Amino acid sequence: EKIRFPLVIRTWQPGDRCQPLGMESGSMKISDFWVNQKIPRLARKNWPLIISADQIVWIPGQRLAHFCRVTPQTGKLLCLELVRKNGR
Repeated sequence: EKIRFPLVIRTWQPGDRCQPLGMESGSMKISDFWVNQKIPRLARKNWPLIISADQIVWIPGQRLAHFCRVTPQTGKLLCLELVRKNGR
């Protein structure tokens, strides 16, 4: 109910920001998120991001966006699974 379709999968771009789950207000640069999560520099450039209406809604393997969290008012859920193909 909080996301708009179509969803887009793309990699990080300079200036990307998100509000990770648990961050009540504001946002942070994805580059800072990578550092805080200790994601290796080589992995960052190909890490997929799930985008809805120009907002990052999910960093697979890491965090959902705070605005997409489940609340008592949540009526519908979307379950996504990202699977590696060919070990890449």
